[in-house]
Amino acid sequence: MGYIKKKIISFSFIVLNILFYIICSMILNIKFNFNFTIFSIILFTIFFLGNIYDFQDNKYKTKMFFTSSVINLSLSLLIISYGLKNIAILVLFEYIFQNIIKFIILNFMIKTENILVLGEKNINYEIIKELAIKNGRYITKGMVEIKNNKLKNLEEKIKKDDIDILILNLQKPIAEDILGELLKIKMSGIKLYDFLNFYEAIEEKVPVKAINEEWFLFGEGFDIIHNGFNQRLKRVLDIIMSLIIFIPAFPIMIIAAIIVKIESKGPIFFVQERIGMGNKPFKIIKFRSMKADAEKEGPQWAKKKDDRVTKFGKIMRKTRIDELPQLINVMNGEMTFIGPRPERQHFIDVLENTIPFYNIRHSVKPGLTGWAQVNYSYGASIEDAFEKLQYDLYYIKHQSLVLDISIFFKTVKTVIFGRGQ
Repeated sequence: MGYIKKKIISFSFIVLNILFYIICSMILNIKFNFNFTIFSIILFTIFFLGNIYDFQDNKYKTKMFFTSSVINLSLSLLIISYGLKNIAILVLFEYIFQNIIKFIILNFMIKTENILVLGEKNINYEIIKELAIKNGRYITKGMVEIKNNKLKNLEEKIKKDDIDILILNLQKPIAEDILGELLKIKMSGIKLYDFLNFYEAIEEKVPVKAINEEWFLFGEGFDIIHNGFNQRLKRVLDIIMSLIIFIPAFPIMIIAAIIVKIESKGPIFFVQERIGMGNKPFKIIKFRSMKADAEKEGPQWAKKKDDRVTKFGKIMRKTRIDELPQLINVMNGEMTFIGPRPERQHFIDVLENTIPFYNIRHSVKPGLTGWAQVNYSYGASIEDAFEKLQYDLYYIKHQSLVLDISIFFKTVKTVIFGRGQ
């Protein structure tokens, strides 16, 4: 199931839950006053944080039922203890509805699709089979090779195995005769992917080792670079969100600044040159989370359990408090809320000589958080930088308001549960 399809299903599921919740509230004669509204907001926030509305898995699993049961039954018992019988019944109804609808969607509305690979039996074919197994919604029905620019029994195999998707795994240009046959197959309702598009759809990242300049020149997407309206809208939203977050976060920032100053010698803020859009340098601002002499021996990769990090610095990193001063960078237009994280020139020089297309990251503004940050836990080496670039390129290609909102809420979960580094 592709990313956009997951989000549409997830959004529809949330809307259905809210409508059901409102209808049940009316049936149970629950008054829609201020207290009930606040309770409802908290309730649906708990559902969100508990991944009740998440469709990342492609089948209804025991862990989904268990998570939903623990959350809803615990809330019901807590509410009953306060004597709020009707609201407890409402939560139980919501619990039953959530599980029935999710079970129906995952087990009956999203069908398993059969895949046939056309082309060569190479490493890509093995990767396709692994991706199909990993996703759980695809079954690989073998492959058909092209011999002497002819397709042998392709249409027969498609009908026999009830094929839904044909994946082209070709290393050479397709002959005209074969193109005509493939067009006929596509017009019959069979979905066609090449290896790169299928990999992207399943892994939600770009396989950097398999792409070339033509992929960028003629591929779809990259609206964030070419669409002026998109860029202006993103800038307006950046300013609005910065102000919304800065006001309630200001007291937290004052407290953090005091603790940083008391805990260790050195400045409150860590100001360092990073590289932004168009390879332009700018000064990034963070709360200092390391000892003042952390890089006395020169630039170093950050690492897990880094002994240069102060005690309060560890807390700030886990909760992303150290990133709050970067709201100033966002308001100045040097950064955006969602985008690839900015890197230092020293490491960029190393990475550009090692990783293909690394500089493409600088075609957009760097962000406070990004697709790589919410999908890849930590980056402290060239190998990690390579992996994160694959997610960054996916973001640059597919950037949209829906994707930005998804990244924002995933980041909120990271902050609440202290999963930062």
